[in-house]
Amino acid sequence: MSTPNPLAIAAQFDALPDPRISRKTEHKLLDIIMIAISAVICHADDWVSIAEFGRAGQH
Repeated sequence: MSTPNPLAIAAQFDALPDPRISRKTEHKLLDIIMIAISAVICHADDWVSIAEFGRAGQH
């Protein structure tokens, strides 16, 4: 088994608690964070743009 890379973006958010009600969640918190980071890197500058970016990635 390999040791997780502490420099990986996802590793930085592993300990982040999810304050949402679990039965009402459709997506993992880490997935949402990664989509938001990726969207901002691709010049999304508001939540609407981030949501559009996330929807565009679904196939």
